[in-house]
Amino acid sequence: MKEGYRKKRLFLAFNLPREVKLEVGDYLRILKNKNRGVSWVAPEGLHMTLHFLGDLDEGRIGSLERRLAGRGGSFERPEFEIGEAGAFPGPDHPRVVYLTLEQLNGRSASDLQKFLGRRLSEEGIEPDGRPWTPHITLGRAKDPRPLELPPHDFPVKSFEIKTFELMESELGREGARYKELFSYDL
Repeated sequence: MKEGYRKKRLFLAFNLPREVKLEVGDYLRILKNKNRGVSWVAPEGLHMTLHFLGDLDEGRIGSLERRLAGRGGSFERPEFEIGEAGAFPGPDHPRVVYLTLEQLNGRSASDLQKFLGRRLSEEGIEPDGRPWTPHITLGRAKDPRPLELPPHDFPVKSFEIKTFELMESELGREGARYKELFSYDL
């Protein structure tokens, strides 16, 4: 690390529209009352991660930002529908609690995620090689006891994403706080 630079924990994401964050926040309150031992995401921090970049020297951010801004084309704005709550690897021994999402208008989100992975590789950042599935992380289990994940009817049935963001994650005692560094139109 160059002298004077500190590391930042970065990721690329779709931020969710405000009304979706509010509605998912209502569901989070239900989940919190039914399940203990989970570190729940604050509603204002809800997002869909495209790529986790890890800890990068802040001196690399300018080069990364230019590479992402010059993506050489646009992508159709994805429209998503909120699905059911689930847990990975399963609700009996959860590590991650999430909401499934289904893109209603093609594969533009998946295409963008793959494109951004290639851009990251060009920047010397190796993306996660696992298949990407759109989802919203709701929480991380501190105690892997079985979960109760009641079905929920979300009033907003679908929503459109207009931008993606380069985000910073700051870890603290109260969990992660997210800060938008740059936003890119689709």
